[in-house]
Amino acid sequence: MSDRQRVIESLPAILEEFAGILRIPSVASSPDGLRKCAKQIAAMLSKRDLDVRLVDQDGAAPLVVGKLDFGAEKTVAIYSHYDGQPVNQPNWVNDPWTPTLHAGIAEDGAPRVESISDVDEADYRLYARCTSDDKAPTQALCSALDLLGDDRPACNLLVITEGEEESGSTNFQDLLAKVPETENVDAWLICDGPVHPSRKQQVIFGARGVVSLQMTVYGPSRTLHSGHFGNWIPNPAMRLVHLLSSMRDDRGFVTIDAYSDRVLKLTAEEIQAIDAMPANDATLLEELGVNGPEDGESGLSLSTMRPAINLHGIQAGHVRNEATNAIMQTAHSSMDIRLVPDQTVAQVREDIERHVEKQRYHIVKQDPEKEALRNHEKVVKMEWGHGYEAARTPLSSPFAQSLIKAAKHHKKDLVVNPMLGGSVPISKIVATADKPAAILPIANHDNNQHGANENIRIQNLIDGILLYKTVLKNLTL
Repeated sequence: MSDRQRVIESLPAILEEFAGILRIPSVASSPDGLRKCAKQIAAMLSKRDLDVRLVDQDGAAPLVVGKLDFGAEKTVAIYSHYDGQPVNQPNWVNDPWTPTLHAGIAEDGAPRVESISDVDEADYRLYARCTSDDKAPTQALCSALDLLGDDRPACNLLVITEGEEESGSTNFQDLLAKVPETENVDAWLICDGPVHPSRKQQVIFGARGVVSLQMTVYGPSRTLHSGHFGNWIPNPAMRLVHLLSSMRDDRGFVTIDAYSDRVLKLTAEEIQAIDAMPANDATLLEELGVNGPEDGESGLSLSTMRPAINLHGIQAGHVRNEATNAIMQTAHSSMDIRLVPDQTVAQVREDIERHVEKQRYHIVKQDPEKEALRNHEKVVKMEWGHGYEAARTPLSSPFAQSLIKAAKHHKKDLVVNPMLGGSVPISKIVATADKPAAILPIANHDNNQHGANENIRIQNLIDGILLYKTVLKNLTL
């Protein structure tokens, strides 16, 4: 019986175990849920004979640490996270913490099913928060170890699963410093993210960094009639829109002075890898109902190699049936700033704040007193979140070449990607452990991570189990 057939026969048990951790609300606003989930994952790893413990710190979600030492010469660390993004429950087809199986895309009307009958042909998907981001890798790893059975991995394993990735991995480096086993790790595999949009398996050798920014622009001390006071009293919504538009052009390129001066150029090997990636942009644009890329020409793979300023949302006043002819007191925006090598969080903050000051804004860190508003033409509150830098492992490195070779035992048409557009804390790992790292993703590209109706395609879960088994068996460092 092939490995794939064995996994398919075991699917009911695999999905039952998977549902056990998916039912636990593991978000930053639920510390109890995070701890409960950490304990459940620890139990799953212990069942596979790993030596497991939780690493704690006041105010932090526990770090799950599992060790499987065969006395091999080399050790590979495997990273994932068990926390998820907050949920806006009314937008979900089902309860986000009740794993639900659908015979296709639920938002398109695919029916709910109780069991899997023909996974090789149907686009079955399991819906719940954290299915793809990022509990699927935990389940896939456990099932891959089951599949290995008495056949040992090529390297010793150190499994690290954190509970704060979605909130910036604030305490990750401090917690990691309490794990002395990391000193013996030779390389890291980051198990997070999606496969290529073509649905081909990819191996990724870096990730953009990230830092969040909330801004508040201030107007009058009370809400005013827009007819009586419009064009005279400053409108905070308009000012915020102009401030935001000054940071990037309509093609998505950052326009802040010196912002991209410290960007590490792509190597010849990286450019060659990007050129060789599947060109399925037209299919993806059709799927997403968009005319073309933001800059009008670049492919997705190249676009995500650049720095980015992304706007999550703007909040100011009301719209549609709730709209009023009024000038509001404040306007708010939420953004994420994506970094590339060699940008640093500190330098990006400095560049952006300097740009804001050039727009004649006085920057405050908390809501200003009335005197400050009277004494300055424009006032903005800037609240920076925690963040981390980007990282990229050279494709020419021995580790990269070994991982590519191992992964090709699973899929010969492997996609080699220099850097993930999203962010995972590779730089924190590299800074702490000073070892090479790469990303081994398994989730479907259309998994709705961070949004409503997050899901994992069952075929992706099966492929992920097989990929992890193959890499564990064949990776030599």
